Amino acid sequence: MFLQQAQLPSTEVALVDSPLTRDGTVDYHGQTANKLRTGGFKITPVILGAEFSERVAGFAIYSNIFSYLFYEKHLDFKYAMNMTTNFIGTSFVLSLLGGYIADTYWGRFHTIFISGFIQCVGYGILIVSASLEKFQCLDPETCSAAEGTNLATIYVGLYVIALGIGGVKSSVSAFGADQFDREDSREAAQLPTYFNWFYFFIMMGALMSVIVVYIQDKNWSWGFGTQLMIVYLFVVIFVALRTFYRYKIPQGSPLSTLGRVFVSAVHRRNLPHPVDNSGFFFETRQQSLEIVQTQNMRWLDKAAILQERDTTHGPQRLASVAEVEDTKLMIRLLPIAATTWFFWTVQAQFATITISQAWTSNRHLGPHFTVPPAVVGVMQTIFVLISVPIYDRVFVPFARRFTGNPTGITNLQRLGLGLVTPILAMTCAALVERRRLGVVHEKNMDLHPRTPIESFSMFWFTPQNFFMGLGEALMYPGQINFFYTEAPKSMQSLGTSMTLSTLGIGYFGSSAIASAVHRATSTSSSSGWFQNNVNESRLDYYYWALAVLAVVNLVAFLMVSRLNMYKRTNSVDTSRSLDEEQQ
Repeated sequence: MFLQQAQLPSTEVALVDSPLTRDGTVDYHGQTANKLRTGGFKITPVILGAEFSERVAGFAIYSNIFSYLFYEKHLDFKYAMNMTTNFIGTSFVLSLLGGYIADTYWGRFHTIFISGFIQCVGYGILIVSASLEKFQCLDPETCSAAEGTNLATIYVGLYVIALGIGGVKSSVSAFGADQFDREDSREAAQLPTYFNWFYFFIMMGALMSVIVVYIQDKNWSWGFGTQLMIVYLFVVIFVALRTFYRYKIPQGSPLSTLGRVFVSAVHRRNLPHPVDNSGFFFETRQQSLEIVQTQNMRWLDKAAILQERDTTHGPQRLASVAEVEDTKLMIRLLPIAATTWFFWTVQAQFATITISQAWTSNRHLGPHFTVPPAVVGVMQTIFVLISVPIYDRVFVPFARRFTGNPTGITNLQRLGLGLVTPILAMTCAALVERRRLGVVHEKNMDLHPRTPIESFSMFWFTPQNFFMGLGEALMYPGQINFFYTEAPKSMQSLGTSMTLSTLGIGYFGSSAIASAVHRATSTSSSSGWFQNNVNESRLDYYYWALAVLAVVNLVAFLMVSRLNMYKRTNSVDTSRSLDEEQQ
């Protein structure tokens, strides 16, 4: 008896200090991953570097495709603007498809590198679009808008790229998070820092994309070719180091679980609620002791009600109480998603409208170098790069002294601060555009939308870029961390995809709002706020409208976030107290 008692502590210590992971991750050969040889911060530089390379190419296409469509292919201003935002939005929304494939079939590693090769194919198609002589126009004054095969080639190339980007986006951040054992308190504590640095490397990729943009402005074929080679290089390096990663075995997509819960709940909607939990399906007896059934959305509970003849196959099969509760948690995140996407609608303006404004500004740096219009937005990237480490190293320790929160402030508070910045950015943008139009009229440059005005510097766009850069530093890592940590453990990959989906919805929202504004402002005597000549447009009015909508969105977020925090805290506290009682 004495020997058994003496051995117990050493066994527990051995478990804690074991080099093997305890979160179910395996190495490349399918064995339990060894923390000394795989994963952790020692391998994340490779993942961050791969994401950096992929983002160099991705941001170049995001920031300059509007110039290609409007100035090179001569598409209508509003058409080019919506085509740009729809392409970017699709690349984000397709992350849901990529996440489903990763969770159900391929795993995150294979999804990332296959999607990288798909991107290469897309860039190859754009090279054809830019290089074939029959698709080119040498005289801008007489060129007609791209149509037929020319336009179709652009569409195919862009949406193949969007498919590849969606696949990479769906998995790369979560794959990086998989390198940290969440059952190890030391590694789990490193996750927030990983997410901050992940976004920092994304922004570093955006900063370096200016080189690709410069090449594109000189020669579009060479520019697209450079993007192809960068993505190919990222895929090769990423695959070459495959033995140093930790892998999660695909166990099915959370989307399948959500669908089954909803279908089963509808199928069993007429069943009465059982008087106690013996009438519900628990996968294990331990679950029946630990899981607390929440009292909200009780119609979903019917998906787990036992019947005499229950099927274990097909979409109508019985769902477990754990799956129902996980579904409820995901539904509770929807109000936050619904009130954070508008930030990205505002951000979409910097990939379209701001570029057309930049064409008219003085972009000289020194006597011999002119900054490409799409590169003006790099100011925003610089502000993000400055803000992320300051937030992580300065603000968080400072705020921690007052709040006692290890992350300084909560994720919802971080998002709330981020949603203030679009209001300030659009206010600045409206005032700057009013100033720009004044200079245009003063210099009689109304009919010269591509001619730089010496007295209007590109640095007039600094304030709006500052506020949106600060906002991005708050919003994107905050969204990733919030949806990843607040999602149930079985659906954390869907939480990551939810972040990317809000970006996609935001860009689609930009297209919808722009189309609605164009219809509302176009009359028989006026062409509306959007015209092919940016000097005859009323973009200042449009910016004011976005500022007002941003205020409305902030108010809505504050309302739903207070409700969300109450429900989340109540759920966690209740389950925690029950766990303590069982122990």
